[in-house]
Amino acid sequence: MKTKPLIFGLVVTILLVAMPASVSFASAQHSTRTPIKHVIFIMKENHSFDNYFGVYPYGPNDMLRNNSIVRELAVPYGIQNDTSNIRVPNYPGLGWLLGYSHLSYLNSSTQTDPGEGWVDYHGDWDWGMMNGFVSYSGPQSLVYESYQQIPFYWDYAEEYVLADNYYTPVLSETLPNRLASLAGTSPVSNDFGPPPYVSLNQTIFYQLNQYNISWGYFELFSTVRDPPSDEIYPLNSIQGFSSNPAYMNRVENISVFLAEARNGTLPAVSFVMPFGLAGEGNVPDVSEHPPANDTLGQDWTVNIINAVMQGPDWNTSAIFITWDEFGGFYDNIPPPQVDAFGYGGRVPLLIISPYAKENYIDSTVLNHDSILKFIDYNWNMPYLSQWVAQSGSVLSAFDFNQKPRPPIVLGPTPTVAGTPGTPAGYIE
Repeated sequence: MKTKPLIFGLVVTILLVAMPASVSFASAQHSTRTPIKHVIFIMKENHSFDNYFGVYPYGPNDMLRNNSIVRELAVPYGIQNDTSNIRVPNYPGLGWLLGYSHLSYLNSSTQTDPGEGWVDYHGDWDWGMMNGFVSYSGPQSLVYESYQQIPFYWDYAEEYVLADNYYTPVLSETLPNRLASLAGTSPVSNDFGPPPYVSLNQTIFYQLNQYNISWGYFELFSTVRDPPSDEIYPLNSIQGFSSNPAYMNRVENISVFLAEARNGTLPAVSFVMPFGLAGEGNVPDVSEHPPANDTLGQDWTVNIINAVMQGPDWNTSAIFITWDEFGGFYDNIPPPQVDAFGYGGRVPLLIISPYAKENYIDSTVLNHDSILKFIDYNWNMPYLSQWVAQSGSVLSAFDFNQKPRPPIVLGPTPTVAGTPGTPAGYIE
C-alpha cells in the first residue's frame, strides 16, 4: 500500500527466517476493451487456498492480529481464525468413534504430498462437507504455511488483488484442469492420456492465431525453442499441436520470456509454466508441487514478475498467478457444484497490474476459465466455450480509470539465469 511498508517480507527479515536459496513475437497493436495489452498467465502446482492463505493476514495463531499495519488489510472469506480448534474426522461421519485430526502450522518450506486423484478429491470433498481429507488425502493434508514461507505472495495480496472464491474447473488432478485452462474444456477427468486429445481448434492458441493476436508459451526447456515432444506437457494432449510449426515456434524457453520482458516485446498473451525440465537433473523444481520447496518456487515466480515490472510493458500488463489444483490440501470452503465435474477445490489467485485494485479481496466466484474469459473479452473475441462464457469475470479486480500504479519490485531473491539451454530460466 502507498503509505506503509510491505509487512510480510519485512517480518520474515526481522525474524531471520532462512530462505533457500531468438525469435521474438512482439505484440500486435490490436484494439482492446481495456488498457491491458499484455496478459501474463502463471500457473503453479498443487496448493489449496487454505494451505497458502488460510491464515492471511494474521499469520499462524493470530500472531500479527495486533499489528497496526495488518489491521488495515482486507480479510479473505472463510479464514481460519483459530486453527488450533479446527478438527477433521479421521473418517467422514465417524469422528465420534475414530477420533479427529487437527489443522496445524507447518514451519517448513517443504510439504509431504497428500493423496491425489478423482477418488481422493471426491472423498475429501464428501458432498460438500469438506471432512474426508484425513481418510482420503491423508493427515498430511491438514497443514498450512504462512508468511514465513511465502512472504512475497502475501505481499502481493497486500498490494494488489487476492481472489478468495476461485476454484479449479474440475474436481480432479493436474491434466484436466490445465487443459480446461487452455481450452475451456477437458476430455479427461484424471491424469491419463493422451489419447484422448483436445482438438487444436478448441484451444485459446487456435483462437488467438485466428484473430492474429500474438502469444507465447514459455517453460523450462532444454532448447531455446522447438523443444522435444517429451518436454511439452500438457501441450502433448492437444492433437496436432506438436506437428504444426505455426504453434511450436511460439513454444520457447523461459529465457526468451525474460528477454522479451526486458526489451518491451512481450506477446499479447504469455503462458508461463514451471514445467519442462523442472525438477530433472540439475534443474530445480520451481513448480511448488510437494515435496518441492515452496519458497524457492515463490522466488522463481517473483523473478518472472519483476522482469515484467522492470520492463517497458508494465503499464499495459495484467499478471494472473494461480495453482492448477488444490493437491489434496485441506480447504474449508465447499466448491460450487456447476456440473458433474466441478468446480473443484478452492485455490489462490493473485492479480497484479498497474490497474489492479490495492489491498482488494475479490470474492467473485471464479475459476481457471475466468482468465480465458478476460482474454476473450479484452481482445473482442467470442467466448472460447460454454464453460468460459458461464464463468465469472475478473473485471471487478481492476480500476481502469485510475492512474497506472508504479511497479513494486520485491526481493532480493536469487537471480534467474538467462542463458540458452537446460539451465535457462531457473534460480541460480
